[in-house]
Amino acid sequence: MSAEVVFEEHTPFLLFLFIMLSVAIVFIVLLIVQIFMGPVGSRPAPNWVLVLFVVVFLFLSIAFWRYSVMLTSDYLKVGFPLYHVRIPWEDICSAEKAKKIPAYVGYGIRLIKYNGSWIRAFNMPRMEKLLLEVRGRKYFLLLISVKNSERVISYIRQKGEISRKNC
Repeated sequence: MSAEVVFEEHTPFLLFLFIMLSVAIVFIVLLIVQIFMGPVGSRPAPNWVLVLFVVVFLFLSIAFWRYSVMLTSDYLKVGFPLYHVRIPWEDICSAEKAKKIPAYVGYGIRLIKYNGSWIRAFNMPRMEKLLLEVRGRKYFLLLISVKNSERVISYIRQKGEISRKNC
């Protein structure tokens, strides 16, 4: 049984994608040069090592190229193609806009210290941040980045009034 998608946002993680693809291209060029022109450097890496690096960086590019937030009739899903979390509505106790998040916390999936607590963060550049209080997780606070915070908060609160019991 699939849940009805109510709202979704997709944002390409361009900074990460640029870095990963650039490194993969460097290793591809090194591999091509080493195959056709001879060893690169005084202690060249074996070709299989260069191929392994190309595969790893291309895999990371595919696995984390896009950040998504999806609201369905049954749950909230946030994350990347390879790693995401799915939280049923009854496990979300509250949602509010996060206060100032320092720039040094970085982007992507992180553990950050926020108001004295360690929280899991799905932090993306130039997006609004929401702080969710969730139940039944190791980290009871979750920071997510969204483009349209008002719509997401209103839907979370609407679903919370219907399904929340034990918060």
